[in-house]
Amino acid sequence: MVDSYAMTDVGKVRSGNEDDFVIDDTCGVYVVSDGMGGHQAGEVASELVVTTIRDYIKQYRLGEKDEKLLRDNYDNTLSEPANIVYSGIKLANHIVFNMSQRKANCKGMGATAVVLAVFDDRIITANVGDSRVYLIRGNNIECLSCDHTLAYDQLREELIREDEFEKSPYKHVLTRAVGVEEDVEPDVCEFQVLPGDRFLLCSDGLTNMVDESEILGIVTHQNIPETICRKLVGIANKNGGLDNITVVLLHFVNGRFYWLRSLFSKLFRRG
Repeated sequence: MVDSYAMTDVGKVRSGNEDDFVIDDTCGVYVVSDGMGGHQAGEVASELVVTTIRDYIKQYRLGEKDEKLLRDNYDNTLSEPANIVYSGIKLANHIVFNMSQRKANCKGMGATAVVLAVFDDRIITANVGDSRVYLIRGNNIECLSCDHTLAYDQLREELIREDEFEKSPYKHVLTRAVGVEEDVEPDVCEFQVLPGDRFLLCSDGLTNMVDESEILGIVTHQNIPETICRKLVGIANKNGGLDNITVVLLHFVNGRFYWLRSLFSKLFRRG
């Protein structure tokens, strides 16, 4: 089974919260989005992102997939479930971009997106922007997402060192975001989940305030997702709380979860 919890906090500096999230254990979909844009447009963008992706994956679960959208965005290097997540982000991009073009108060809005979806015993993760998803397995933490920032591009191309990356003025300059341009390319990861695995989805309001070693220590020394989420948000605020903070934690407790998911999927395939 999976045990999950999520929370969002405005932080210590911002007057409003442009983060949003979705957790849906029934459909096995979890999303975090960090909006951007003036006149509360960031809040609009992040809400559109999380609800669009959740609803699209839910429709697929119910056997109501959009064949044309899936076909138009299909990537032959990915499985069909991974393509569902991929095309869901593409759809969210289309909706946010079109609204930003139509409504003056939404002009220039956009958002990050990080998604985790469960399909039987497999996990699909995908992201656009600098919101992240971590896998905590045993005593190790691994970032499964790829920051789409100018500083990360420089690090990947070995133009700067790791220590320079942490202090770079370009660390928060996004090179990709949902809804900013007519199309966007998510990064997608697919792998098998193991009993005991924990996944943390979060906005940069957490990762800019709390380093990975401290995140690992908090997650591995607690068993209750709510306690972990509250402690992470509390430490981010204690360290400055310079941005909105959103965290989603999933704990895959044992293998029984996979059997239930498999049965759930087979029932829907039979109609």
